[in-house]
Amino acid sequence: MSKDFAAAEVRWALMYPDVYEVGQPNQGLAILYELYLQAQEGRVKLDAAKVLDRAQAAGGSGVLFELGTPTLALRDYAVLMIVLSDNTATNVLIETLGMANVTSRMRALGLGET
Repeated sequence: MSKDFAAAEVRWALMYPDVYEVGQPNQGLAILYELYLQAQEGRVKLDAAKVLDRAQAAGGSGVLFELGTPTLALRDYAVLMIVLSDNTATNVLIETLGMANVTSRMRALGLGET
């Protein structure tokens, strides 16, 4: 048995939105959503290699800040952003996708305040 991902319905749910401040965790989900939709639209390729620009390196959490200039697929940056809350990976994806695109997509879903 195989899953037909093209026919799968995607649903989002945010629990206790009045308890959490909007920040990296919510932003990461929005960026991930935008990444996969842009890939579906043919605007980006998930396996496209991207060299880390040290100007995008951000301290805080994650591992990329500690590395030199690795070359990773966009999919791998997304994994680091979600699994390790890697701030540098988030910056790379924001630069690639455009934060205005992420914001616009969230507003279109009625999630302009998240």
